[in-house]
Amino acid sequence: MYRVVVVVIASGLSSYLWAVDTVEFSYAWAPGTYAKVAANVTSEKIHSGTSQGTMIIDTSYVMSTKTHEIGLQVEFLNAEVTINSEGRELPAFMQAYMERLSEAIPSYLIDASGDLIGVTDLSAFRENLVYGMEAALEDAPPEVKDQLIGGLGAVFTEEVLNAQIADNWNMTVAQWVGAELDNDGVYELEFETPVPALDNQLVSTYAQFEFVERVNCDDLDRNESCVLLHYRSQTDDVDTRRIMETLVGDIAEVPDYVVSVTNELELVTDPENLLPYYYRLETRSSAPVQTENGVSTFEQIDVQEYDYLYVKGARNH
Repeated sequence: MYRVVVVVIASGLSSYLWAVDTVEFSYAWAPGTYAKVAANVTSEKIHSGTSQGTMIIDTSYVMSTKTHEIGLQVEFLNAEVTINSEGRELPAFMQAYMERLSEAIPSYLIDASGDLIGVTDLSAFRENLVYGMEAALEDAPPEVKDQLIGGLGAVFTEEVLNAQIADNWNMTVAQWVGAELDNDGVYELEFETPVPALDNQLVSTYAQFEFVERVNCDDLDRNESCVLLHYRSQTDDVDTRRIMETLVGDIAEVPDYVVSVTNELELVTDPENLLPYYYRLETRSSAPVQTENGVSTFEQIDVQEYDYLYVKGARNH
């Protein structure tokens, strides 16, 4: 696990032009914290500059924390989800599929230093994720159905799902623990990340961190108790042919997909405890693909936007 504290600062404007503001980050999530969370997630696929449609998922749930023997358990309760699209019709089973997934959201287990140690009930979530797709394949030939379901099971292993959950927690909480950032520059870091879906192949990632300014946490805050942070990352090109072959087997010919991924995160958080109040994460995956008509560009843009309204235990001031 990397921390922001190890970054190298990129030179910004000279600090003598204004008083440098320095912020220090501490992890201090406590049991008995409750937040109503509203989330909007969009996913758009683009082929050669033309949108192929956008899927929109609106979710609400309650995030709560309680004491656990290793530190803290973060639960996600009473989830409600709706799904629709722009530009294309979604299959009828998708709403039921998303509702089934929301019924078994794993809890996070966090230690005293703010690291994600594990998750609960991951097997139930994985079961819904993989076998919940059977409704979409009910009219498919048995060999196609078996290959696709088996391929999903091989790709979405518990190791892969654990890694995806850890990435989310690290990006919004754990990577900031212990950091000390000034507002007069951009911090840079290069690191390698193993990708479980690619047999833990190491992928180089280049990241930038920025403390933008102090802001109010929410409409009730008048003391600029939170800070606005920006995080940007880009991976080296990744050959995803292996994943595609696992999914489809001999059903279809798999083209060479070399994908690069960029992330842009805007985060409002309380530096005294690292409870988030708002974040927006935009992920862009792009791949040039050779087709009969020449090289085409496929791009997927995923945007996640979350708002947190704390009911109690929101701040440890």
